[in-house]
Amino acid sequence: MINKQVIQKAVEISRAFQEARLFRHVEIDDFLESEVCDALVRDFPSFDTKKATNEIGHVGGKAVIESVASVSPFYSKFYDFINSQPFLDIIRKLPAFPV
Repeated sequence: MINKQVIQKAVEISRAFQEARLFRHVEIDDFLESEVCDALVRDFPSFDTKKATNEIGHVGGKAVIESVASVSPFYSKFYDFINSQPFLDIIRKLPAFPV
């Protein structure tokens, strides 16, 4: 799900993070494969007023979904992936992301 070029550029990304000024940061273009992004956008839920109602019954500007994995089968697969050991192993290669 992670763009293979990102993995191949781990050393460059780490160096960019270490050398960033005013504060350490890094921007990683195309971090996810485009098909993954397309599926996340495709399955993103529409605004549901029932999930945006606060404690006193007013509808707010954001809806809450308590389980990301319940959004769709693809979100469940993505959620499992970002919580998997292989994903964490990849992220550990990028010191910009302490895990």
